[in-house]
Amino acid sequence: MSEDKTKETTPGEQPARIVRREPAGITMTEEEPRRPRDYHDLLVRQKGMALAKQIYVLTQRLPDTERFGLVTQMRRAAVSVPSNIAEGQAHYTTGEFIQFLSHAVGSISELDTQLTLAIDLG
Repeated sequence: MSEDKTKETTPGEQPARIVRREPAGITMTEEEPRRPRDYHDLLVRQKGMALAKQIYVLTQRLPDTERFGLVTQMRRAAVSVPSNIAEGQAHYTTGEFIQFLSHAVGSISELDTQLTLAIDLG
């Protein structure tokens, strides 16, 4: 199988294509993953936003006595996840992006601990 890495470009948001020439004259094309325009396009950031929204809804059900304790901590950790992903992607270097993804993972670990504690406390 020979691979012709000719990339077709069309106006708009069309992804590049890789054209492969298979034996027997069959031509295969695959869509090449396209680079996100900005952090809004990142699926991981979108899922982080959904997580933060779920935490806000969940923490509304916690007792008022936790308003300045677990509620605040959980909301900050949850908001930190998509925030770090967005900030890391905006820095445009892979090293910085990985560093901010690491911060997001740390915030998820914090949130996991806080959720476990909230469950244990009833």
